[in-house]
Amino acid sequence: MEMNCCHTSVPRQRRLHGRRGAILADVLAAMFGVAAVSIVCLTMALTGTAARRQQLARQTALLEAENILQRLVALDPGELNGQAADLRLPEELHQHLEKRLQQRLPGAQLEIDARAVPAPAAGRQFSVAVRVPSRSPAMGAVVRLSTWVYTTQESVP
Repeated sequence: MEMNCCHTSVPRQRRLHGRRGAILADVLAAMFGVAAVSIVCLTMALTGTAARRQQLARQTALLEAENILQRLVALDPGELNGQAADLRLPEELHQHLEKRLQQRLPGAQLEIDARAVPAPAAGRQFSVAVRVPSRSPAMGAVVRLSTWVYTTQESVP
């Protein structure tokens, strides 16, 4: 006697074929999810790296501007050319300062402004501006430092 008459079964090969499509769809969905998360993480990492690089460039520009300003303050008043309102640095000194800045921060632009301070106290004002290079103009910055130097005239008895 045969016992299989009421029991019908699906062949084993046919059942696996139906599940194979579902597994493939699950794997593809997981791969798309991993790819999307990877793209977001990579974009965030690149943005953070660019911001950090720009911050280091600004910090370097600030240190260089400070060094240049200290060098200008140490100048003797006789070393500056020009009239009372508009003082000029010697060309050799300006080229030397710009060359040093380019070595430390390639692509940076240097602007130096020296002015005489009018009475009541005789003095000079120095402003140093360093424009930080950047790939995007929105991230570029100008670092500007200024100082005033007053000369004291001692009375001779």
